[in-house]
Amino acid sequence: MADNDGWLIDAHQLYSVIDDLDLSSKDLNKAMKKALATSSRMIQTEAKKNLRGLSYKGGPIKNPMFLSRGVNTLVYKSGRGASISLLDNRKATVRYKGGNYKNPAYLLRFIERGTDERELKGRGKYPRGTNRGVLEARPFFAPAVQAKYKAAQDILNDGIEKELIKIANKKRS
Repeated sequence: MADNDGWLIDAHQLYSVIDDLDLSSKDLNKAMKKALATSSRMIQTEAKKNLRGLSYKGGPIKNPMFLSRGVNTLVYKSGRGASISLLDNRKATVRYKGGNYKNPAYLLRFIERGTDERELKGRGKYPRGTNRGVLEARPFFAPAVQAKYKAAQDILNDGIEKELIKIANKKRS
């Protein structure tokens, strides 16, 4: 795994194949995007499956299907990488037509990392030191990445090869 939690691809082999096939950058980006999308989708599905299996002392998590929508994948437009994350740049609640919509990605970070114990400062109705509890960390995303990392890397390599060969065959005919 790379330092920035990205995937490593042997670039020398990839560029030698590209030179042999004489591909344009548009064709190459298309092949890379498709391969990155399939390999990142594998990790995303594993994370969603792990999330649905989580439970706390009070029972299983409510609405796991809704929460699983917060596991985001993004393939970069350049075709040079992809990210799978729980973080979303939208606010915790966004007003939509039909009522309030809670952003699942906002809630998932608390399930993955947990929360610290919080106490009130003693203003208003509740006295100082009123305990607001702790949410224990239930990691589901990191184990999914560790479990499917090697398989996703293999799919990425195979997908790039297949796409490049398919594009080369189209050019030859």
